[in-house]
Amino acid sequence: MLEDIFHAIITRVASKKKIPYRLDLSICPTILKKIEKEKNQSRWWHSCSGGNGMYDVKHGSKGFVVDILGKTCTCGAWLLSGNLCCHAYAVMRVEKLNPTPFIHGYYSVEMLRNTYTQTLQPCNGSNMWAPSEHDPIIALKFKKKKRGYYNFKRRLEEGEIRSRTLYETVSRAGRIVKCPTCGRYGHNKKTCKHKVHLKLTLCLIDFMLMSTHFFLCASLTLC
Repeated sequence: MLEDIFHAIITRVASKKKIPYRLDLSICPTILKKIEKEKNQSRWWHSCSGGNGMYDVKHGSKGFVVDILGKTCTCGAWLLSGNLCCHAYAVMRVEKLNPTPFIHGYYSVEMLRNTYTQTLQPCNGSNMWAPSEHDPIIALKFKKKKRGYYNFKRRLEEGEIRSRTLYETVSRAGRIVKCPTCGRYGHNKKTCKHKVHLKLTLCLIDFMLMSTHFFLCASLTLC
């Protein structure tokens, strides 16, 4: 992977090295696009000269002070980036100044050419490497985790005994089970043997109640 990264870097540096020689400009094209953007915004700003290279630039209630000789503007953009702000360009538009000398030298094509003067030296492949005197490095083998339940219990220290009350359930030994169906002890609802008899008893009681209700209704009707 490192060889692929190095190959991509030297390819990029070689392509960047050819760019300055194809340009007939003194400023990099990216900076010229930014200057053009600031130029369009400067048409809304009006400048007023105060003497000694000081200008008052205003747009409505907003205003900034531009120092052409000191290459500064109170907005801070010119000093921060080294590129002209729209306020400085508004002054240069009125004074008919060339903005190129006021741009920082780091944005020039000559500086771009000097950036890529150095050459990254290619390296031989692994077939040309000198053999090492040490043992080869063996990669670790990682076990693939099984799907399903994972054990999240803390690893015990040497000589530590795991507590039963923290990690294990309480034993049901000695517990008396009561059946909710018949109300008797010794078995649960699933293993209840009196469930069928209880259902028959309930059905018989329902039948007796229905028959009693029927005879009462019949006697009231005859009366």
